[in-house]
Amino acid sequence: MLKPVRHVGAAASAIGMPKRLSIKVNFAWMLAGNGCWALCQWIVLSAMTKTASVETVGIFGLAVAVCAPVFTLGNLGLRNVQATDTRASYPFQTYLILRTITTATALVLLFAGTLFFATEQETMIAILFVALARSFESMSDITFGRLQQQERMDWIGQSLVLRGVAQAAVFLTATIQTGTIAMGLAGMAAVSLIMFIAFDLRRTMRISQDHHKEHTETKTDNHRVLQLCYLSLPLGVVALLDSLTATIPRYFLASRETKEELGYYTALAYLLLAGHTLVGALADSVRPRLASLYRTNRPAFRTMLIRLIAATITAGAVALVASHTHGEVALRVLYADSFSSQAYLLPWIIAAGITWYASGFLYTALTARHIFRAQAPVLAVSTVATLIFGCILIPSNGALGATWSLLAGMAVRLTGYVYVYNTSSSEAL
Repeated sequence: MLKPVRHVGAAASAIGMPKRLSIKVNFAWMLAGNGCWALCQWIVLSAMTKTASVETVGIFGLAVAVCAPVFTLGNLGLRNVQATDTRASYPFQTYLILRTITTATALVLLFAGTLFFATEQETMIAILFVALARSFESMSDITFGRLQQQERMDWIGQSLVLRGVAQAAVFLTATIQTGTIAMGLAGMAAVSLIMFIAFDLRRTMRISQDHHKEHTETKTDNHRVLQLCYLSLPLGVVALLDSLTATIPRYFLASRETKEELGYYTALAYLLLAGHTLVGALADSVRPRLASLYRTNRPAFRTMLIRLIAATITAGAVALVASHTHGEVALRVLYADSFSSQAYLLPWIIAAGITWYASGFLYTALTARHIFRAQAPVLAVSTVATLIFGCILIPSNGALGATWSLLAGMAVRLTGYVYVYNTSSSEAL
């Protein structure tokens, strides 16, 4: 039987562990890191729109849509479980072993599925290289969970900045030199591998080695790995359904005669994902603190959650106004002249973003409270709603129908999360 584990906070300075940072400093680093990473990913996408055809952008969007749900399920939400594991119930090695197993499984399934089912060589190559990049990023993600648990988001932010800049530089250089995006995507995968080994893992092991001095009783074995898998599986299912809700519209658009509409939708929807990246930075910064507040100060927990959601709605309202007045100009500058004709999609995409981001903060609060299993039915209903509205709206309305179906799914999700938040109780680790 495992002995109780003492909290590391009080002993951190005594054994030389890096000090925890404040929420403001952590948020600043996460905002800088995620903002830079999102900007660099946009540079990659923008370069595609200016140097390649819209159909090529659609192929890239399809590759991301194919890989994202598989790796999202494989991640099992382990980073969030680890970040809110305030009692250090599982050592870092347990999280790392489980993530290695699930990532390898996801990669093998994607490789096999692509080789058997992909019909176009360009699509197959894009999927394979995107899958490689995602696999290495998944391994970095589990190290981020450890750093996040210790409230050292400065190291996470530095990693995201370095990875984003290096990926953008390598992609642009390789694409210009070869004239195809294949080598650019291969270069991005190589950067992700180097960052995981040379930066993320090294820094995380430094913290884990110091932490081991305080927790020599906790060991990793097969039972503990399976136990952690069982605990986190509901979050993996939740994350899978979250990913499917966002990617289902792309599947419908990919089935149409040309991938031009998919290319336009991919580029505009990236603005939604970029916003989600910034919201995620704030959520990652406050998640450990929310978990602590829920245990020690419930009124402060509720106040912080309300402020997060209110800020989301306010920022979204400003973006809606801006999309009506400057949408065409913004798309012409961000992408290419042909994209300005798609400005009518922006208000609907922003509306979907507002509901997505608000429900994301409720997800953060539920995770901080260790409410995992109750989230899966909400995401399932949300995914089904997106699928149903997609079947009805996309065939006759194209990209506009895609934005409507996404908005419907996110609205269902927000409603469900509000209900779960008010009716569910926490689950023990």
